[in-house]
Amino acid sequence: MHNSEKIHIIFGKPGNPFWQRMLEGFETHAVRLDFEVQGFFPDKGRDDAQLKLLIEAVESDADLIIVNPNTVNNLMPGLQYATKKNKLIIDLGGKVDEDEAKQKKSDIIPFAP
Repeated sequence: MHNSEKIHIIFGKPGNPFWQRMLEGFETHAVRLDFEVQGFFPDKGRDDAQLKLLIEAVESDADLIIVNPNTVNNLMPGLQYATKKNKLIIDLGGKVDEDEAKQKKSDIIPFAP
């Protein structure tokens, strides 16, 4: 048996049916594609809780981290940290300010324009 790729997904506010279904879709396809998916919702949708989840994901054994930031810059410190640790980050919601990310030398792949 080989190791699956591990994906951590950090969503925004909990309780949103759209994002809950999105997580279910990731989980369904992960089995077929041999990925391990873990989804995380920050406590009460708070920006600081979302940043904490991102930092924990960077420190974990995740191969890929997907984020849906609450704001354009609340995850910037975590994105900088992820870049230093060579972790691949995808912005699912397309919210991150790409110019600011470049200025702060943070690598992020925008999923949506």
